[in-house]
Amino acid sequence: MHTIRLSMESRKSIFRIETLSEEINPEWAIVFRNCFKDPLVDYLENKEKNRACQLLQGSSTKWLQRSAMQASLYLPLASNDEMIREMIAHVLKQHFEFVNTSYSSAIPYGNEKSNVELYRLSYPLQLAYLFYLRTEDISQFSLLFTSASSRILALWEKELMGSGKKVILEKEFLIEVIQYLEEIFRNITRHAALEEQALTLKKRLVRHAEFASQEEHALFRKGLLVETYREKEKILNLLLGKIKETQYRDTVIDLLFCQLLLNYFKV
Repeated sequence: MHTIRLSMESRKSIFRIETLSEEINPEWAIVFRNCFKDPLVDYLENKEKNRACQLLQGSSTKWLQRSAMQASLYLPLASNDEMIREMIAHVLKQHFEFVNTSYSSAIPYGNEKSNVELYRLSYPLQLAYLFYLRTEDISQFSLLFTSASSRILALWEKELMGSGKKVILEKEFLIEVIQYLEEIFRNITRHAALEEQALTLKKRLVRHAEFASQEEHALFRKGLLVETYREKEKILNLLLGKIKETQYRDTVIDLLFCQLLLNYFKV
């Protein structure tokens, strides 16, 4: 870490979480290093050497979701760390370029999109809004963002409302992200037509049923709501158990664990 140009505040936060995790449960510290510390160090080291970082490279909605969730872990440090702000801004740019290329109006959308693919598209939008809340930076709400948001709203309108889908994965999360878009279009970018489109879609989504949340997501949300450290520790250990299961591969359980760990330490 001494070779990485992070702010003193970031270094202190990372050291504190790693040290306290080690004291409470050494396995917590292992996940924290693998999921939070090591990807950040790898990114910054690769940046110093002008090499590509895996965090920024991808060509699927699975990458879109995972990299957005990975970047969101660093949001608590962003307000006091220029390097982290630059990283998150760059991740967002990569996301919106991917959306605009993959869902271009010039390219037919093709086969009906799965609930999972549609759900994953919400993550860069959520990251952009949370980045704004943490830093008050609005530079990510560029024409690139507007174009990507418009394409995602149009795709949700077409695939969720027009395809006959009656049940939607993580409906409440989608509605929350659409509410973020409403606020952005109303107060920041001043796109009245897109604000109205988001409002209309939200009203229509409310009437749909929702798939039961995946167990790890339900545990994570429960962990955010519980009031005592003991209750939160119990849920962290349940997520840890899932991480150690073989079927955990290709999921985002480690990222959910790490996000809850930050919440546990009030970062």
